[in-house]
Amino acid sequence: MDTSPVVAFLKDRTGRRVYASQTREGKFPVMLSDFLGKTVLDFSSPEMANKGTGDLQVLSMGRVTGLIETLSTADGNQHWMVFKFPFTKNDGHRLLGGVAVDITHRMEAEESGRERLAELLQGLHRAHDLLGRSV
Repeated sequence: MDTSPVVAFLKDRTGRRVYASQTREGKFPVMLSDFLGKTVLDFSSPEMANKGTGDLQVLSMGRVTGLIETLSTADGNQHWMVFKFPFTKNDGHRLLGGVAVDITHRMEAEESGRERLAELLQGLHRAHDLLGRSV
């Protein structure tokens, strides 16, 4: 998993990270050595940490969950599509598995598209108003 283009991780039932792929190095503001053994509460805002409360549901219900998480960094926001799933080790011990894909560029492009569409609609409304007055 260390050569995967996505970031992979495993958490125990308490939410502590027991594995993170080397791929995550340099993609997050926290170094891998500081990341293992920690929970989301150690690095995130309370509202971001609340997104992690579904982890136990993923484990108990065996349900795959996908969500978008945003991390605030010194150079701007990073957006990640995260998929979480139950992972059972050979000894039967259950962990929370996950993969995360950086979708920052996609989110920025979507926002830019929404802004351009809003400008276009405003221009159409102004044109409609001007045409309606001149008739």
